[in-house]
Amino acid sequence: MTDRTKVLFIAGADRSGSTLLDLLLGSVNGFIAVGELSNIWQRGIIEGRLCGCGAPLPTCDVWSDVLASVFGHAPGSTDAEAVLSLRAHATRVRHTRRILRDERPQLGWYLAILSHLYTAIAHRTDSAVIVDSSKDPSDAAALTLTPGIEAFVVHLVRDPRGVAFSRRRRAKAQPDTSVPTRMAATSVSRATMEWLAWNLGTELVTRSIPERSLLVRYEDFARSPEHEIARLVRLVDGSGPSLPFVGTGEAVVDVVHTVSGNPSRFTRGAVRVSVDDEWIARQSVSDRIVSTVIASPLLARYGYPVFDVAGGR
Repeated sequence: MTDRTKVLFIAGADRSGSTLLDLLLGSVNGFIAVGELSNIWQRGIIEGRLCGCGAPLPTCDVWSDVLASVFGHAPGSTDAEAVLSLRAHATRVRHTRRILRDERPQLGWYLAILSHLYTAIAHRTDSAVIVDSSKDPSDAAALTLTPGIEAFVVHLVRDPRGVAFSRRRRAKAQPDTSVPTRMAATSVSRATMEWLAWNLGTELVTRSIPERSLLVRYEDFARSPEHEIARLVRLVDGSGPSLPFVGTGEAVVDVVHTVSGNPSRFTRGAVRVSVDDEWIARQSVSDRIVSTVIASPLLARYGYPVFDVAGGR
């Protein structure tokens, strides 16, 4: 038995389905989805973007209480910038291994803030498990060292060619900004290099806590969400609380207090989960070759074919 706050961290590359996984896990009894919590300082406090509930984050009932508990007052830009400076010095993806060894300067101060933040969330929402979809492996590494926290990590992987296609072709609208903007597009080579780096970094973290980690492929999750959600719930909570599914591949999503993430975090009600494999038919041959070559060191490890690419089927 432990009185530490349980946090299930979703780690992996962008456009791997983390927001959807976050929403479904957050609809499990006793779980709360907070989205990409690492963005609370910049996007939440400084920019005042929308919470998943629809309110500007600084005025959201949940987050205003949580942040006041952490800082002792309603934080402003100066407070957020101070934490951002700490995070910039303490956590970088390339420093993931050193973070796990507790070799980063100023890490202790940042971990103390994280400990207060997660504890305040658990108390304010009366939740047994916090689901954080920040994805960054260095944040996952920091979480494993955070006082008062029992960290669990789900390593979420998607075929890199699907990731590269999504990041290059889909400039999704961001509904939580003060003026209409779109998520930035990324070149195939850069998207795949980041996929490689973030997955390798995540592997370092999961090897440090193998008994509290699971690998989940996006394609398996999208085809059988009930099975994958049940696996993750068992990892964190052996009691097996009821799951949010109302039919095969269909779940009901409640209002969530997510900080940041894919625009789908504002989804409400019934959600049909299905595989997004548009890239298989629409990705250019040249883009597919570039992504395949760059990602080749990890393709077989995650069960993705090198030549007959069909989303891992």
